[in-house]
Amino acid sequence: MMHGARITLGIIVSVLLISQVTGRRFTVNYNENTFMKDGKPFRYISGSMHYFRVPQLYWRDRVRKMKACGLDAVELYIPWNFHSKSRGSYNFHGQRNVSNFLDILNEEGMLAIVRGFPYSDTEWNMGGLASWLLKSDLNPPDNRIFLRTSDNRFLSSVSDWLDALMPILRPHSYGRGGPIILVQIENEYGSYAYHDDKYLKFLYNELHRRMDDENVVFFTTDGDSKMDLQRGRVDGVLPTVDFGPGDSVVDAFNLLRASLPHGPLVNSEFYTGWLDHWGEKHHRTSSAVISKSMDEILSRNASVNFYMFVGGTNFEYWSGSNGPVVNQIITSYDYDSPISENGDTTEKYFAIRKVISKYKLLPPIPVPPNVTRRSYGEINMINKGPFWDHLDILSPHGPVKSSSPLSYEDLDVVGGFVLYSTVIKEAPPKAQFLQFVNSVRDIAKLYLNREYVGYIERGSIRFQLPYFIQTGDVLDILVESYGRICYGVSMNDSKGIDGSIQLIGQNDTSLTLTDWEMWVLNLENSVKSTISAGRTFTTPSIFTSLPFKIEKVADTFISFSNSGWDSGYVVVNGFILGKYNKRGPQKTLYLPTETLVNDGLLQISILETNPPESCLAIGTTCSISLVDTHDLG
Repeated sequence: MMHGARITLGIIVSVLLISQVTGRRFTVNYNENTFMKDGKPFRYISGSMHYFRVPQLYWRDRVRKMKACGLDAVELYIPWNFHSKSRGSYNFHGQRNVSNFLDILNEEGMLAIVRGFPYSDTEWNMGGLASWLLKSDLNPPDNRIFLRTSDNRFLSSVSDWLDALMPILRPHSYGRGGPIILVQIENEYGSYAYHDDKYLKFLYNELHRRMDDENVVFFTTDGDSKMDLQRGRVDGVLPTVDFGPGDSVVDAFNLLRASLPHGPLVNSEFYTGWLDHWGEKHHRTSSAVISKSMDEILSRNASVNFYMFVGGTNFEYWSGSNGPVVNQIITSYDYDSPISENGDTTEKYFAIRKVISKYKLLPPIPVPPNVTRRSYGEINMINKGPFWDHLDILSPHGPVKSSSPLSYEDLDVVGGFVLYSTVIKEAPPKAQFLQFVNSVRDIAKLYLNREYVGYIERGSIRFQLPYFIQTGDVLDILVESYGRICYGVSMNDSKGIDGSIQLIGQNDTSLTLTDWEMWVLNLENSVKSTISAGRTFTTPSIFTSLPFKIEKVADTFISFSNSGWDSGYVVVNGFILGKYNKRGPQKTLYLPTETLVNDGLLQISILETNPPESCLAIGTTCSISLVDTHDLG
């Protein structure tokens, strides 16, 4: 009892010292239904911007545009997996320097609302959860880990993550002179099937203890349904609601009032657009509809966050998928936002600014100009040959060897491609079927003795080969991930080949294939590829441009409208720009040249999964174009 009293007294003294030093206070006045900032009633207007989707060079540009629109705060997620690609390792440098991002907010006079502890969703690979949670030692087939619950394996890993993250966030709390005024507990947990109050209380206690600043308000966010709001509640934590411009403002806030009789009304996700999957049409949301709903929200003195206010890009392999049938998010996360993927202020931006001006004075600063864009014309891409002719470059450390295939997670692979290879030993008579214990995730091309024999997709577990396999044949399986599922209980979904493969022969005789080699394709190295022997292939091939000099460096866009490109990944100066796909809707990739070009020198490489007919032969060329206009379909 006395020990607990000393701890409580210490916390009180700490809080008082913070307030005395800074003179800053941020709290909730439940009786008056408002936030209080430095002793005065406060209603915030914020917008979502993801530092992990916007090139670091442009962070300040985007923040200044948000401020010029009349916003008070920036809402951000912190995706766990972006900072921890393997267990026990953490990266907070460069593009991952969230402390630098918070410093910029503070310098520009903007507040911060932090979300994603530990789950974000946000159409990001695995919803921001660390993919190494699915490694076989934490996640055996007979005892799968329950993500986002009080499963001890998950809680222990979350604690380690908070040990690394919270010392970075803590100095940026409002009471300590920083911008952070609100911190979210989990994310839309009321809609998660594995509801676990013990887990939510654990998160709240851990975050509250580690932040140690009573001038930071903790909140939850849930959809506008009675069940979601009830299930997502945490005692002592402010509930908020999500709803879009097509929903009833009155009904949504009445639902919130049933859960929160007194306190500030907040819409934490007011949607300015929507996400796109490959093969869909690009989503657009009317500025007029947004302006009308927004006016209704602000007229009730409610706080609101625009999701998204700043568009972004799913660089590298960070696009997530929606399940249970995998439907991959496109590379662009433009979201039809008021500030576009490449930083342009749009017609929607100025419509929102006009509504905001009815309720508060806009800051006396001009709207920053849009970033310069340029067109650089056609670029010839030379076919350097099939990917396996470059394995020494793509996998410089050689293959990982194992008696059975290893999943992406056991290989510490975020996404992209892995080649699984084995030599057939003692093939059964008339062996013609491959039997997978678990289906490949998400698609695999199969080769016998480096001859393409077909493909197998997620959900299938048996493949019929076109002819009988003989002892000594080489089986290659090239797997591509479509991004981990980012929402719902299907997130417990490893990638690659997870489980054994059998070769089935006559009378169901079988051979379990062993002694596998796994080659992780590091596409960052693809620019180093040299032309292999002159042959013609339809298999995934490497294309590279000759290095070229850009005299006037500016943002640009890569267009694939030429030459019949199908799908693949683009690498610029060793950086994986992202995926393209002829299915659309996205027809160009955003290339923020100033962040990727060294002294104007540019070199592009592509892994194309289905090379165009006009350039199947090694040494032939197909072209792409660098244009000054984004085409999102």
